[in-house]
Amino acid sequence: MLEMVVVLFVASIGLLAILSLSVNSLRVQSLSKNYVTASLLAEDGMGLFKEVLMANYIVDVPNASPVSWLDNVDLLGGNNFRIDYAAATPELYNGSSGFYNLYTNSNGYYSHDNTGSTTVFQRVVRVTDNSAYSSDSIKVECEVSWEEKGQNYYYTLVSYFYDWKQL
Repeated sequence: MLEMVVVLFVASIGLLAILSLSVNSLRVQSLSKNYVTASLLAEDGMGLFKEVLMANYIVDVPNASPVSWLDNVDLLGGNNFRIDYAAATPELYNGSSGFYNLYTNSNGYYSHDNTGSTTVFQRVVRVTDNSAYSSDSIKVECEVSWEEKGQNYYYTLVSYFYDWKQL
């Protein structure tokens, strides 16, 4: 009888250990999936911002009115923007709650357009003047954040852009 109780006790400890590992594995899997998604959303935001800067170079043709390399990027009005594929230019933060929320449309694309399905992600692009380090340069941070099980997570991608025509 005592042997049976000991065997059941040892078996139950083993089963609890396996169950605990399974639960932790599922939690880490969800977190890893969200980190990968956040990194891709940050890269996407940075790429879209780079497209805005490159469009300014393409428009700036010889013998035409000069176009600033920072056209459509208002550093004086603030430095927090949102950007997605549907907008031609970055949108300056307007103070509304949910401004940075990301949604998915019927094609699975992420956008700030709130007509799609709600996601857990928010994306903000911060642009700061970096001329103290190098003239005609800016620092761009694309931060994606999300909340999972009551804890906040962040993924930030940082890049420096230079007015290379001035170099």
